Amino acid sequence: MKRITLILDGSADRPNAALMNKTPLAAANTPNLDALAQKATKLLRVKTIPDGLEVGSAVANMGLLGLDPHMYRGRAALEAAGSGIPLDPNNLYIRTNLATLTGDSYDTAVLSDYSAGELPTDKAAPIVELLREKVFNSPEYVLHHPESFRCILEVKGGAKLYPMQLAPAHDIIGRRAADFSGGEKERPFIELQRKAFEVLKNTGTKCNAIWFWGDSLAPEFPKAEAGRCALGETILMRGITAAASIPIFPTEEAGRSFAAFLTEKADKAIAALNGGYERAYVHIQATDDLSHDRNPLGKRAAIEAADALVVRRLMNEVEGDFRLLVLSDHFTYSDTGSHGGDPVPCLYFDSTCPGNNHSARFTEALCDGRYELTTAKGTVEMMEKK
Repeated sequence: MKRITLILDGSADRPNAALMNKTPLAAANTPNLDALAQKATKLLRVKTIPDGLEVGSAVANMGLLGLDPHMYRGRAALEAAGSGIPLDPNNLYIRTNLATLTGDSYDTAVLSDYSAGELPTDKAAPIVELLREKVFNSPEYVLHHPESFRCILEVKGGAKLYPMQLAPAHDIIGRRAADFSGGEKERPFIELQRKAFEVLKNTGTKCNAIWFWGDSLAPEFPKAEAGRCALGETILMRGITAAASIPIFPTEEAGRSFAAFLTEKADKAIAALNGGYERAYVHIQATDDLSHDRNPLGKRAAIEAADALVVRRLMNEVEGDFRLLVLSDHFTYSDTGSHGGDPVPCLYFDSTCPGNNHSARFTEALCDGRYELTTAKGTVEMMEKK
């Protein structure tokens, strides 16, 4: 029996005026998801975010992969792993933005741009080299540069500093850098920010500063059993699967149509399942990105494309008996771009015992009290039961 989990990241939403007060899922034309819901073995609502944990894809996807989400201790370490950086449980990992401060001195400057104008990778690379030479020139520090304005500082032996109080750059636009001085643990890193501001005076770009935030430790997951794979592209999914030793098959999206991207993703998932893998975790990110972009029309179109190009093919081209779980990992609201941690809609299909759910659809209507409430762990147990 094969097991497939299909994640439409952030697809759960609330009604939007641009869609005649429907959610993108409810407004979308999804004949394949509709047919699947109507013969689903179970229709469920799933609490993917345990109480007290961060509302977002890291926690939700860990749980849905069968990993312990309480092992999540920040995103930087996962992004490091997703960039191919080996993780060390003794080290601290800190997200480090190349940024813009406006003002003549660090003490009076305000943070005006958390990404230095979305600094491209080729422009960022020489700045990173300058920082390595002039600021991070101690064996204690390793500045990694995965892409664009995003860096990760690895602090050797720094695990004892976790957790720190570092303000996310995107949350404090327009505020003075000097207002965020922290305590004893944070003070050396504030001084590094201050030093970088002096070093980066004349880069020829919008980058004249760095900003630390999101310190984290490496999660300690047991090694995954053989026969599992994942299909995903984001640095987060690459990091989670790397930390858990789950093979991942990415698909390049840049420079091509979304339809071509989804077609190749479906090709790879079906080839894996028909070629020896017993479990596939298929992750589609666009529905979340479009929510953050506050683009409900684009989100509806992405849901329709996933329905036509992925759901239909998984149902028709996977050989033998299988179980298929389809759900959103969390809510993402296309009116505000923010996440929500309420239980998400979910359908569970077992080809050996289909159900009969007349006129059902895969929408947020599954989140009301008529449907069974379970957790991410509960969905994994349901998929794995004998």
